[in-house]
Amino acid sequence: MAINDIRIISTGGVDSLPEMTYQTEANATQVLPGVLVKGKSTGSPYVIALADGDGVIGTTTQILGLATSTDTRTASVDGTVRVARINANTVLRCKAKTAANIDTAAELLAIAGDYYVIDVTTDVHTMDLAGGHNLANAFVATGTGDIAKSELDFTVRATALMGPVA
Repeated sequence: MAINDIRIISTGGVDSLPEMTYQTEANATQVLPGVLVKGKSTGSPYVIALADGDGVIGTTTQILGLATSTDTRTASVDGTVRVARINANTVLRCKAKTAANIDTAAELLAIAGDYYVIDVTTDVHTMDLAGGHNLANAFVATGTGDIAKSELDFTVRATALMGPVA
């Protein structure tokens, strides 16, 4: 996983986002700052980084927020990680999986309001635009971003942030 794959662009009308400390499980994949996290499973005390294809409402557990620290777990001891609790108005930014999908202002604007999922390839978190708009997906493109860097802005649908959804 790379650090700061995903960044907060706007706190969504609040002065700051609350941060919480969550548990991470021993010997699990390390959570780094700038990675969205979810509950490991319904009822589990642990959080994990989103995986490839995550962000499907009804199958992905609750998205809790964006990691702001590196987790402290080791191979044999559970740890913790700090997480900024995003809301449905928080604007986040990441790279598109395929830069050619948003290399013009018109292409970026054309995806505004469409719903997507996260792609994780070689430990890099990007937005997968190839699957197109799907009503079950959690991430909403805003139509803004930085086309020179192949980055798009997005929000997370409130339904994906509420309680366990799987």
